[in-house]
Amino acid sequence: MASPDPPDTCLKAPGHIPKLRRGKSGSLGRIKNVFANLGLLVAALMISFVLIEAGLRIFNPIEMRLKGDQIHLPFFKHYEIKVNAGGKLDPVITHTRNSLGFRGQGLPKDWPSRLTILAIGGSTTENFYISDGNTWPELLGGHLKKAFDGVWINNAGLLGHSTYGHIHLVRQYVIGLRPKTALFLIGINDRARTGTTSIEESMGNVRPGIFRKIRAFLFANSELLSLLWNVHRSLKATQAEVTDTEILDFRSLGTQETTPEKEAEMLDYHRAFVDPYRLRVRELVSLAKDNGIVPVLITQPAVFGFGIDDVTGIDLGKARVLSSNGASSWKTLELYNEATREIAAETGVFLVDLGRKLKKSSRYYYDTIHFSNAGAAAAANIIFEELCPYLQKTFPDDSSGSCF
Repeated sequence: MASPDPPDTCLKAPGHIPKLRRGKSGSLGRIKNVFANLGLLVAALMISFVLIEAGLRIFNPIEMRLKGDQIHLPFFKHYEIKVNAGGKLDPVITHTRNSLGFRGQGLPKDWPSRLTILAIGGSTTENFYISDGNTWPELLGGHLKKAFDGVWINNAGLLGHSTYGHIHLVRQYVIGLRPKTALFLIGINDRARTGTTSIEESMGNVRPGIFRKIRAFLFANSELLSLLWNVHRSLKATQAEVTDTEILDFRSLGTQETTPEKEAEMLDYHRAFVDPYRLRVRELVSLAKDNGIVPVLITQPAVFGFGIDDVTGIDLGKARVLSSNGASSWKTLELYNEATREIAAETGVFLVDLGRKLKKSSRYYYDTIHFSNAGAAAAANIIFEELCPYLQKTFPDDSSGSCF
C-alpha cells in the first residue's frame, strides 16, 4: 500500500495563506463596523434633531423675531424688566406689544380718517428698555395730538434691524397696513453690512442664489436652526458693541488713541459699505412712495463725537467707543448719516437731522447709542418741532391747530 502523502506544510504553515484570508476578513469586518457606527451616529443625531425640534415647537424659551427671511413679530407680548440704571430708566420697565406686534395702541376702527404714522428702525427706535408711553414715537404722538385730530402712531422698531430688515418689514407688513407716513431712523445697524453674511442681508436688493434660498428655507422652517442662527447674530452684535443690554458707566470708558493713518484706514473701510447703503435707502423710499406712504428719513444720533460731556466731564472725542475713539467712531457713523441726507435731498423726502441736533450728553443715553428716558423725550421734541409743520402742509385736512 502506498504511503500517504506527506502533510502540505506550505498550505498549513502558520502565517501564510490562511493568515492572508483572515486579514482580508478582518479588514472587511473593521470597515463594516466603521460604517455601522457612522450609521448609528447619523441616526442618533437625526433622532436628537427631531426631538429637539419638536420640543422647541412646543415651547421655545427664546423669542426669535427673524426666521430665515421671514420676520415674526411679537404679538400680544408683555414684558416687565427690573434694572438699576441710576435713574436713566424706570426701575421696573413695562414693554407691551399690541395685536400688530408693534408698540402703541391697536388698530382704530376709523383708520381712514386718522393721521396714521409708523416709526421704523432698530433698537434706537424700539426703545426696548423704555417703558410704555415714554418711547420717542409715543411721546411724539402725544405732541402731535395738539396739532392734529385723530393721531395714531405705532412703534415698529426691531432690535438689530438694519435697512435690510426694514425693507423686508415694509414688504411683509407695512404695505398691507398703509399708514399715511413712515418715519425711518436708520444708520447705526448698517455699519459695515455686506449683504452676504447674514440671512437678514438676503433681503432687499440682494437676489439670493440657490444656496442662499435653500439656507433661508431651512432657517425659516426649523426652530433649532433658527435658534442657533439668532444666537450667532447676538454674539456678533455683542462683538460689534451695538447691543442694548448694558447700562454704561461713562466714567469707565477710558481713552483710546487713534493715529490719523488708522482713522483714515477705518473711514476708507466703511466707505465701501456706504454706496450699497444708499441703494437700500432709495429702495425704502421707493417702496413707501409707490404704496402711497409718505416717507420721512431721520439721521442716527450718538453720544460719542466731539466735546466734553456736561454730566461726567469726560472728553467724548477721546473716549474708547466701538474699538476706536469717540471722534473717529462719530466720523464713521456720519458717513452713513451723510448718505441719508443725500438721498433725502435727491428724492425730495423730508429729513429730520436728529444726528446733528440732539445734544451730545450722557444724560440722554444709557450707553453710547441708546436713549435714556430723558434722551427719548429730547428726541421726540426735536422730531416734533421739525416734523409737525411738514405734516400740516402734507395733510392739511388732518390739522386742527398750531404746531407751537
